[in-house]
Amino acid sequence: MKRSTALKAQPSKPAASVEAPWRSALEGAGDGVWDWDLASGSVQFSEHWKTMLGHEAHEIGSGYEEWEKRVHPEDLPGVLEQIQAHLKQHSPVYSVEFRMRCKDGSWKWILARGMITSHDAKGRPQRIIGTHTDISAWRMAQQRESEILRLIVQGTPLPDVLTAIVLRVEGTHPGLICCLKLLNETRDCLHVAAGPSLPSSYRKIINRMPVSAQAACSGSAAYSGQRVISRRIASDPAWKPYHAAARRAKLAACWAEPVRNGMGTLLGAFACYYRQPHTPHCVRNPCCGVRHSTRCRGH
Repeated sequence: MKRSTALKAQPSKPAASVEAPWRSALEGAGDGVWDWDLASGSVQFSEHWKTMLGHEAHEIGSGYEEWEKRVHPEDLPGVLEQIQAHLKQHSPVYSVEFRMRCKDGSWKWILARGMITSHDAKGRPQRIIGTHTDISAWRMAQQRESEILRLIVQGTPLPDVLTAIVLRVEGTHPGLICCLKLLNETRDCLHVAAGPSLPSSYRKIINRMPVSAQAACSGSAAYSGQRVISRRIASDPAWKPYHAAARRAKLAACWAEPVRNGMGTLLGAFACYYRQPHTPHCVRNPCCGVRHSTRCRGH
């Protein structure tokens, strides 16, 4: 950014440490904090702001250019416009999404928010404090859903759409192996609709899985309407009919989500497998694309 000469006012008072309690609270919520002294051009970046991009705390200094040089060139002009609009008080807050380069060369989507916190005697902005939030997962999910909708609008056959959904979910969560199962007409068992990364022999064995409280993850999720987790398939009694097949397929853990359409009607279950014992944490529900698909096809 070419800093306006109007911003080169009298130096403001030294910025408070980024370890202030309220900033620590923001970091606890997963946000990186920045504190920009407009007169000096100094920007204090919190430790989490730096580690969010894969850097050690000592690898990023306190200059404005530390931020600017990491913003994607395609995004920078629009971001600077938003900053200037806020500095000229055309907008009450600064809020914009853009890509930033990580230490390993990859790009991460960031939601930046901030606001002017002090002015000089002439009313000119002196200081802006704000946060960075990593929204990469949300952006990827939005892109995935847009791609699925595009396939549907183009009239792509349903099996191909469902396979695309499964592959895109796998692509956003490394190590995940997924399978979509749909209810049969009598709604008492599940048939495999898409599971391209699973061995065909395994798909054949789990086809027509019964829907019941005692069934393995997908059957139990379809029965209860809730997420069902099996951290260790080999020791889970509900998986006994499939222990040998899961072992041959090298599947160690599974969790399943019920799949519903836009009206809330149960359609089936979406199963996620790992090759080692695993318990899912706050993973976004992977079934949004399935809802879009079934809704657009009139279910």
